[in-house]
Amino acid sequence: MLATGLLTSCTQGQLIDLARTSPGTFISQADELKIGAQAHPKIVSQFGGAYENTDLNAYLANIVTRLKKNSPQPGVPYQVTVLNSPAVNAFAVPGGYIYLTRGLLALANDEAEIASVLAHELGHLTERHSAKRYSVALKANIITRILEVAEDDPALRRNLRLGSASLLARHSRDQEIEADRIAIIITQRSGYDPYAGISFLKTMTAQNTLKNKLNNTTRLVGQVDFLATHPAIDLRKIKAFSFASQLGLIPSDKKRFRSAYLRKINKLRYGNNRDQGFVRGRTFINPQQGFRFKVPPGFRIQNRKLLVVALDRNRNVMLFDSRPASPQADLEDVLGRHFSLGRTAWKTRKTTRNGVEMASGTASYRNVDHQIFLLRKNPEKIYRFWFISSPDQTNALSRHFRQTARSFGPLSATDRKLAVPRKLQILTVKPGDTVAGISKKMIFTELRQQRFRVLNGLSPTTPLKTGQKVKIITN
Repeated sequence: MLATGLLTSCTQGQLIDLARTSPGTFISQADELKIGAQAHPKIVSQFGGAYENTDLNAYLANIVTRLKKNSPQPGVPYQVTVLNSPAVNAFAVPGGYIYLTRGLLALANDEAEIASVLAHELGHLTERHSAKRYSVALKANIITRILEVAEDDPALRRNLRLGSASLLARHSRDQEIEADRIAIIITQRSGYDPYAGISFLKTMTAQNTLKNKLNNTTRLVGQVDFLATHPAIDLRKIKAFSFASQLGLIPSDKKRFRSAYLRKINKLRYGNNRDQGFVRGRTFINPQQGFRFKVPPGFRIQNRKLLVVALDRNRNVMLFDSRPASPQADLEDVLGRHFSLGRTAWKTRKTTRNGVEMASGTASYRNVDHQIFLLRKNPEKIYRFWFISSPDQTNALSRHFRQTARSFGPLSATDRKLAVPRKLQILTVKPGDTVAGISKKMIFTELRQQRFRVLNGLSPTTPLKTGQKVKIITN
């Protein structure tokens, strides 16, 4: 009773302030080193392994050595790993482990931009942001649980959950802004253009716009989500520019070191790895497992680690995956387990096509239509196509859904030619070269000029200059 009386005498705002301002962390620096060492191999495995390029790795290590001399803790060891992933990402974990994906390396346009990304992650590490976030999460969780027990009030419980979530999100946003500011100081002291991080954030904005267009998504780029774990890109640009301006720092192209950086990333692998399969237009090709299929017209493919997703502008969705199964498993029974509706509710039918056993079924669930096709190419694996459509569009799409499932089959000679990794190539702009002309050399078939401009950090109106080094994507 004493505890209940004490807690209820505090307001929710006071408790949130208590959690935010409570000093110290629950993780020691020694524990951080252990956590990082244990997490490192798992992270590398999760992101497709390390990208092996001795020259590039040494180049990045030298940049970090240069940066850490001007960091708040120059004596702390740091290790940089390039992850073999097409995603655009960078992060750090306790113990001095910093990770960059090759997708991010391809998007950056000079050494100063990469230095700003590395300095940002150094900022997270030197300020022990991971440990602080863990501690705040633990405090918020403890307070919320105690109050949920103390107060049998559903409305209060909802408010407490929201308060705890906003506390954590606010803490994260503050950390990101703080890391940006540390990065500006470190890069400037290390001889780099302190505005390089801002230019990279602009490229990230353009990349997100392009990605949304390619993936048929309409989410506003840069919009502020109050409960987001990271601040929107536009907010970070504004905050970083304001901070650099207040310090009286001046942009400098001479401190970008563009040519040196582009030489290091020439022939960098681009896009998915062979084991994830390749997206070529509307066709998905998996050379390792020896199959391919073609998605319906108007659908765009997003290839993820364990799942292939395709959607159209009306938000109709196709999912494709595979899973192990017993050779004795009946496909119609497996289909009937979805939503626990049973095989009869799915209106199933069975066929065999080109030696591949197939079971298909349709059902409506929660005002959405579902069509599932299960295929068994070998006794111990089932491949699944799952189509989710709006009821007013199902009839028009059903024929295309069936065609996609029936397109599943072995690779053709053309498929095998297309199933090769892509790479980044550096070209020198010659007299008379234009964006329209050079972008035609890109391997892509759509939005070539926009892709070229985003890849090279060019605005929609920036012209090319003779002698300028630019990036394209080829086979």
